[in-house]
Amino acid sequence: MNPAGYPQHLRADELHTTTSRMDAKSIRNAEPGRLSRQYGAIVWWGHYTRAWWVMLPNSRRLLDAPTLAALEAQIIRTLGLMR
Repeated sequence: MNPAGYPQHLRADELHTTTSRMDAKSIRNAEPGRLSRQYGAIVWWGHYTRAWWVMLPNSRRLLDAPTLAALEAQIIRTLGLMR
């Protein structure tokens, strides 16, 4: 065995390794939770509007955006976190 744990007699092109698969669904599901924790907001996906929505703390306004990145940008602007 070499330091990587593979038998010495195998050539590099004969090695078959497995890589981790990223699950896009779990990442997509985790992002609203991150925004909620980070900004103290309630975040949800509008199935009929096909947009992301947020209700910020101490605000009577709802914000919407087509993507979570765009929604976070709106949150930052609304809360005055970016100068």
